[in-house]
Amino acid sequence: MEITDSRFYLDPSFLKEQCDTLLSKGLLLDSSAYSIAAQWLDQILHFEAPFDTRPILNVAIGYLMIGDFVQSEKWFGFVLHHEPKNAIALMNLGAILTQTNRKHQGAELLDTAYKIQRLFIEPVEAPSRKLLILSLGKVAANIPLFPLLSLGRSLNIKYAFDYGNSDEDAQLPDFDIVFNAIGEADFLSPFAPRILELSYRYQKPLLNHPQAVINTQRHQLRSTLQHIHNLVLPNYLRFPSLEYADFPLEAISQQGLDYPIIIRPEGTHGGDGLNIVHQPSELSDIAASFTSFFYIANFIHYQSADTYFRKYRVIFVDRVPYFYHLAISSHWLVHYYSSEMLNHPWKIQEEKDFLYSPESVLGEAGMKTLLEIGQSLNLEYVGIDFGIMPDRSLVIFEANPTMLIHFENISGPLAYKNEFVKNIIQAFEDMLNRLSPPPQYVG
Repeated sequence: MEITDSRFYLDPSFLKEQCDTLLSKGLLLDSSAYSIAAQWLDQILHFEAPFDTRPILNVAIGYLMIGDFVQSEKWFGFVLHHEPKNAIALMNLGAILTQTNRKHQGAELLDTAYKIQRLFIEPVEAPSRKLLILSLGKVAANIPLFPLLSLGRSLNIKYAFDYGNSDEDAQLPDFDIVFNAIGEADFLSPFAPRILELSYRYQKPLLNHPQAVINTQRHQLRSTLQHIHNLVLPNYLRFPSLEYADFPLEAISQQGLDYPIIIRPEGTHGGDGLNIVHQPSELSDIAASFTSFFYIANFIHYQSADTYFRKYRVIFVDRVPYFYHLAISSHWLVHYYSSEMLNHPWKIQEEKDFLYSPESVLGEAGMKTLLEIGQSLNLEYVGIDFGIMPDRSLVIFEANPTMLIHFENISGPLAYKNEFVKNIIQAFEDMLNRLSPPPQYVG
């Protein structure tokens, strides 16, 4: 959200006018934000206060914590107009842009931020614990922390791990728990030894052990879960870039994969780069477009008897399943946003049936299977997308700690989903409490 009117950044009277207009409309929070900005700018222009952008930074962070990316982006932009090298504003604005499909711009801001500063501490009043959060800054590989940590009871110490090194690892501030938020298994492996070294050095609880995350890679998942009955798993094969090699068609036949098959680049989700291939002649051109590793798997026909495709999402917190959503589509590549859920009341009702009474949908066997999956993945936080086969077995599309959860508009038609988001958030908070009994921090 780019503000083109320079008065927003430079004119206290303009900010006061906006404040009054918003107040007359009953928009108290937005009015308060403009009031704080007007007062801050007036004091700075008249040299009545030392230059410190923290009051505006707090406004932006406040909006971020309630999930208002539009307003948060605007006020982080205000901070950066006056302090272009503010690493906290750069980092948060970069994260917002990344999450709102402006990944290239977001990556540039994150890179700038992490070159200035690798450690970001978010203080809260009377924290229940100090949580060290390990993440990557150079690739989109992290667990979305909002709304997962939105209760605000942890003092979060965010560490851009790929910009740091072992020397910096040895000089971290005091913390109680390590949360490995690097959830994309395709990008985690090079950092696993350092994470384990850090965990060993400090002897603190580690959430999402790196090896357990690595075991969720598409080609590893079959061996991770294949012992579970009532479960269907795609047979994923992983290949390097074809820049210096021809496509190994013989590997597909050796693995017994029948066409159609699916092909996709590593580290991608949401159907990015995903193709379905019906004959060998199509493979080489598609694979040649990938610049890094890619996956191939057998296509599993999971269409329901009514011709629709259904994709269920469950989030595991400390190995316990929590139900998040169901998307129903006429296309095999199912996404909630393109499934026209809101245009079909019966789809919404079916999702509600799943969320409020999952056993009536999955059956006793399906519920047992989910419990076994949670234990086998052995992660403190991870999600799975799955379907139901005609014989009622579950087919796993993927398991990944970075799966998105988010709040819906409280007055919108999907508001019923918010209670299930809250269940996930509260379960994560309860787990943190169990791992680190709340101490009484002073100051």
